[in-house]
Amino acid sequence: MPFNTRYMDAALTQPRADGFAARDEDVAWLSPLVRHHINMMGR
Repeated sequence: MPFNTRYMDAALTQPRADGFAARDEDVAWLSPLVRHHINMMGR
């Protein structure tokens, strides 16, 4: 879970710094507990 939390934060921080509007209402639906989609091998 710490891995997901760190990278979710980075995935939101950079676009927001570039001016992309990520609404807090939408971000509230994200969960660091979902991990079946992560593929560390790049496949």
